[in-house]
Amino acid sequence: MKLTHPHPSPKHAPRCQTRAAVTAYNPALPVNGSLIIASELRDQFQGLAAMIEAVPAGPPGPEGPAGPQGNPGEVTLSDMITSIDQALQSTSANSNTVSPLGIAISDPPTQGEVQNILSTLNDLIYALRRN
Repeated sequence: MKLTHPHPSPKHAPRCQTRAAVTAYNPALPVNGSLIIASELRDQFQGLAAMIEAVPAGPPGPEGPAGPQGNPGEVTLSDMITSIDQALQSTSANSNTVSPLGIAISDPPTQGEVQNILSTLNDLIYALRRN
């Protein structure tokens, strides 16, 4: 299918070469069967864009419901140092339930003395675990 300009006469030929200053949307353009003229089509798009931009925005709608809690944000260096300091201050207290060994060890140690050391060591290990 060959498209031709709607005004094929020589009298209208200069109109195709010269860009007319079209500033508003014209629903009659482009004419069916006409060649595409870039300036005319551009003016149509610009006219439509101007009409869309001229539509006033309505009032804002009501605020929607709160969304779900997001992932935690980044931790600042200051927050990290403060948290580590607080943890270190209380970490020593983990072993407070274990009493120091108040015994003298003989040479060689007796089985009872070694058993007392083993028992106190186990108490310390359990106290230091964070379960």
